[in-house]
Amino acid sequence: MRACFVVSHWRAPRLPRRTQTLGSALCAALLCILAAGCGTRDTPAEQAPVREWTGPTFQPYDSSRLILDSIRVDLDRNGIDEFVITSRDAFEQGNPALPRQFDRLEIFAFDTSRGVWGSMFVDPVQNGETVEFRDITRRGKLEILATTNTGGNDPVASTGLAVYGFRKDGSLSVLFVAESGAPELRDIDGDDVPEILVTGQYWGVTPRADVVAYTAEIHSFNGSEYAENNIRFRAYYDTRIAEGRAEYTRLAVTSGRFDAARAAALYDSFLRYVVWIIAKGDLYAVRTVWNTEKQALQQRLDAEQFEDLDGLIEDVLSSSQQADTGTGDIGA
Repeated sequence: MRACFVVSHWRAPRLPRRTQTLGSALCAALLCILAAGCGTRDTPAEQAPVREWTGPTFQPYDSSRLILDSIRVDLDRNGIDEFVITSRDAFEQGNPALPRQFDRLEIFAFDTSRGVWGSMFVDPVQNGETVEFRDITRRGKLEILATTNTGGNDPVASTGLAVYGFRKDGSLSVLFVAESGAPELRDIDGDDVPEILVTGQYWGVTPRADVVAYTAEIHSFNGSEYAENNIRFRAYYDTRIAEGRAEYTRLAVTSGRFDAARAAALYDSFLRYVVWIIAKGDLYAVRTVWNTEKQALQQRLDAEQFEDLDGLIEDVLSSSQQADTGTGDIGA
């Protein structure tokens, strides 16, 4: 069997730090110590200092919601802090293995004209696990990175990421979201703005330990959000395509009888070669490679292996009319 890719307000007893008097600041510090919930978050250099409390200085929810984290941070770098609060339904059992998972992320800002804290952004989060703050878009404001985890034993399938940040009009929005794929931030074009890479897996007919992993999506920041743009990163894909082609060619030109072990290695090497071409988005090259290698593979692989590859290529090519266009460049 073939497997495929996979607004309310509350009165505030505290003013923002810019308008606090010395007396109120000292009072707040004393209360913080008594609550034993104040500390400094260890953060990388690009993160702003963040102070944590066991609870905010206002009451955003009733007993139906359990606050898991309340973080005071100046997201827009205007000198006035916001509260980022993660919470979950107090009556839900949750995952015992992940007791601090949250299902809501909400941001509260202080309205100086009215003297109240108000909700400025809220998003339901499935299986939220951690929150951190980084200026990944290099615009001088902090983005919120929320990781998610479904708790499975496959980190690629179970780990996701949501990125929240400011748009040009000053509103907060979702800049990126992926529920799986173990997204990672990496600057692959050297412009100091990291891309978000999402991993894909192809299971095929190989044992679980031999699952083929590849970069299925590369999302780059376009000034408003992170958008998938694989074809822009041709050099990244071409390097991996060339490596895959070299290994496949080495095995394919070997003389002698192809027993089960050699057939399995050939199947695996061709699969690792072609998935990178597919991920790059050059379907013309996918068709060209398959038409070139199909006959030899059919002769050397067992029926299940060949049918898996044939079905994969057929699915990919039939899913897009772009198969008849493209560069034909397969990583030369």
